[in-house]
Amino acid sequence: MNNKKEIGIIFLISLGLSITLGMIDYETESFWHLLTSDPGNIPTLLIFTLVFMGVGVGILQLFRSLQKHVMSRHDMSELD
Repeated sequence: MNNKKEIGIIFLISLGLSITLGMIDYETESFWHLLTSDPGNIPTLLIFTLVFMGVGVGILQLFRSLQKHVMSRHDMSELD
């Protein structure tokens, strides 16, 4: 994973997903309330962001390895 732009995009999507998950709570009235109402919310948002980032990077690596595998199989079939 060398491309910083891809990591940044995955981070923003992950952060958005974790904030959305935090906003689903019935007691949360606003984004500001999410950050200030409970001191445990910020570490939880960080943990969920990291988990979502791990899933996103894993999916990206899976697609890249599958693409490389398919391309190598395609190149092999041209040799026959």
